[in-house]
Amino acid sequence: MSDPMRELLLGFDARAGLDASPSDWSPERREQYLLRRDVRRPLSVDEAVWTRRDSALGEGLDVHIETPKWTDLSTALAATPADETLVAITVWQGLSEPAMSPRGEVRPSALDAGWERLGWDVVDGLFPSALTNCGYREDDRRAWRAEWEGLLNEHHLFRELPAAFGFRDARARDVPALATLVVMGLYRVR
Repeated sequence: MSDPMRELLLGFDARAGLDASPSDWSPERREQYLLRRDVRRPLSVDEAVWTRRDSALGEGLDVHIETPKWTDLSTALAATPADETLVAITVWQGLSEPAMSPRGEVRPSALDAGWERLGWDVVDGLFPSALTNCGYREDDRRAWRAEWEGLLNEHHLFRELPAAFGFRDARARDVPALATLVVMGLYRVR
């Protein structure tokens, strides 16, 4: 029997605007955590990578989101200032995937075709991002970059879903402590 996969909408969150300065990404941090170092602003489900609207995170703080802030789009739209980015966060679910579910009823319950997919992240639960917040051993960085950086978009997220799942499997083998890696989507609502 095959493992039916589906994309589940978890909810909505407000993040720093896409035009905001990425001042917390020093050259040293880029070298340690990014496969594609030319990315202007890395985006992620992980709040330590892409700051949540109500957070005052700085470099080196180990704080991450627990769940998307809102499950109701109307509430999220009303609460998000125009200079912030409202995102929908999804997770790929299947029989062999770790179970994740929204905090409550999500309205709307499915993705809107008008939302812009920013890309696919690979995270351990909802944090940390195995793609942008777990670091790469210095002696392995070159090999990781050679294999994966060409598959990342301008936000340091995967363009294609199969690449995200391939990276998830490779990263889980490389860092066994990341036992519950899931593939999550980020969509710009507004």
